[in-house]
Amino acid sequence: MKLKFAPFVLIVVLFGCMPKTDEAVFLEKAKDSIESDYVRAKDYLDKIENPIALNNKHFALYTYLSCRIADSLSISLPLHAEIQKATEWYMNNYNNDLITTRMLLFLGRSFDFSEEDYQAMQYYLKALTMAKDNKYYNEAGYISSYMGDLYSGGDDMFAAIKKYNEAANYFHIAGNYRSQAFAIRDEGRSWALVDSLENSMNAFLEARKIAVSLNDNAALSTILNGIGNIYGFMGDYKLAEENLLKALDLGSAGRISTINALVFIYLESGNLKNAENLIDSLSNMEMDEDYQNTLNHKYYQLYAAQKKYPEALQKLEMVFNYYQKSLPKDSKKSFHELEKKYDSMMFTSELDKMRIQRQWFILLFIISVAVVLLLIIISQYRILKVNKLIQGQDKEIQILMAKYYVAKNELMDKEEITTQYNQKEKEVELLSGKLKDLRRKRLLNSAIGRKLRTLASSVKPQMDKSLITTKMWHSIEKEVKEIYPEFELKLTESHSPELSESDWQYCCFLLFNFNSNEEGILLNINPHSARTRRSRIRGKLGIELTDEQKLYDYFTENLLS
Repeated sequence: MKLKFAPFVLIVVLFGCMPKTDEAVFLEKAKDSIESDYVRAKDYLDKIENPIALNNKHFALYTYLSCRIADSLSISLPLHAEIQKATEWYMNNYNNDLITTRMLLFLGRSFDFSEEDYQAMQYYLKALTMAKDNKYYNEAGYISSYMGDLYSGGDDMFAAIKKYNEAANYFHIAGNYRSQAFAIRDEGRSWALVDSLENSMNAFLEARKIAVSLNDNAALSTILNGIGNIYGFMGDYKLAEENLLKALDLGSAGRISTINALVFIYLESGNLKNAENLIDSLSNMEMDEDYQNTLNHKYYQLYAAQKKYPEALQKLEMVFNYYQKSLPKDSKKSFHELEKKYDSMMFTSELDKMRIQRQWFILLFIISVAVVLLLIIISQYRILKVNKLIQGQDKEIQILMAKYYVAKNELMDKEEITTQYNQKEKEVELLSGKLKDLRRKRLLNSAIGRKLRTLASSVKPQMDKSLITTKMWHSIEKEVKEIYPEFELKLTESHSPELSESDWQYCCFLLFNFNSNEEGILLNINPHSARTRRSRIRGKLGIELTDEQKLYDYFTENLLS
């Protein structure tokens, strides 16, 4: 009998003694190394030639380790489909585990990076709910910070401020005081974008206090940079210079950004010698093409301020040539990367088509939707409060318009009485002037008007594109149509019935009456290009102006009166 079962026993022993596959060995080594050496862990993962062929458990571990490595080494995260597949496996097998919470955060970040904001917010909410339920306060802090970034990118600065404040509180509970300081710093930046410089300064000073207590020069350097910029916005160039110089002494990270801010302060305060010395110091540093282009733009501003017009023109031509050369190349590269990423996502998606979702996903989805709806309700309530002043102005406009038309009708009915006619004519003219002035103030006090003014006065030394996003262009057009409903019809009937969308939007933008310098900052062009663009619009519309007239004056006097 013993001899009869001997072959089966031998088979079991042989299978039990079989060595692990190379992929499993590499995964174990990467897992053991990741807490101490991310580079070594990445080297082990790179040895796995075909991750898609791994079983579900090993693929989930591979993706989790890849996400952590990408987060620490500042490289690209895996694809959405890969992270989603790994996240589903962890949720089905571990549910409330810390790894599952982190995977939901990584999944939200991957959608956030691709500007798929709705999907990103869904996964951030799931991750935050799980982190709070399990008291993973450090993870809750990071999730809230990324949610704040998402709100900030969508121009909902008050929601962003709330999230950064929540993140700071979570980091404080977790004892991660360095990240708490950064969250408060981000809250200060958001206050600055809504023109609340006092609240912004208070936040930065609180963050500075934490960084000083930690003796963290790198964190203190970036916080002092922000404080210097806020003093610059306030016009206190002395304190701005003092804080920016301290930031420069304390850290090398962000050095170019700090020098750019100092250059701006010196140019604004007329200290051209110091500005020239700083710009020259930048030229001795190693930098990529984008920073080199920023340096050329700084030289252009310096030479223009020094009235060295030939040198300024030379630098301006270099900036122009950079944009002419770089934009098509970047676009081509972007399309190739998009095509490659799409093909890979489609392949991974095909492998997962037959996957069955668990019932509790529905419950989590309902909870997420409820939280989103609550956030929307809170946001709408705040918007109603902010727009109270605007609604009052709208009512006053309606009253003035009613009075205007009543006075105008009375004037027409009493033309035979010369004295009364003249009196009514003056009244109509006065009311018309008040209406025009109120509509102008209504446009400038709108949300998009305040946003544009803030951006026009902001320091954006590293920007390589227009500060006005597509969403903001639509907001500009919408606000103009509400306040000046007759503008589009008069413009197209009188001048150009086939006006392009971009030209129409630019005509709307001109009603905010920015000067050439402000327009150059907002559109990321030089002032001369702004004047050239206005000349082109005048030619397209067939409008002839005197030397003293501006296109804005023509619009307000002839089309909006």
